[in-house]
Amino acid sequence: MIDFECADCKMLWRNYAEAMTKLVNLENQQKKAAAAGYLSLFKDLTNQAQRAEFQRDECRLQITRHEQDRHRAETEPASMDETSRSRSVFYADQYSAGKLVKIPG
Repeated sequence: MIDFECADCKMLWRNYAEAMTKLVNLENQQKKAAAAGYLSLFKDLTNQAQRAEFQRDECRLQITRHEQDRHRAETEPASMDETSRSRSVFYADQYSAGKLVKIPG
């Protein structure tokens, strides 16, 4: 989950997007090299793609760690009472807005 107010989230997701874009581009170049029969180029691109895949995985790991360290406290309720209060407020807001519907279950 990205917090658009968090500068670290923005940076980490931007890094992930760049790494993913690089990987996709290398894989596309790799397919073209294979189709054209350029074995040496294909091998080089395979090595580059493996490094880019590692970089992408590292970016994703950094995002996960950041979310756990920085944002987990923001998303997990402190106690069950707080959860119950949040649900009550949510349902009251939905009811007053005319959006409350019965969910089968």
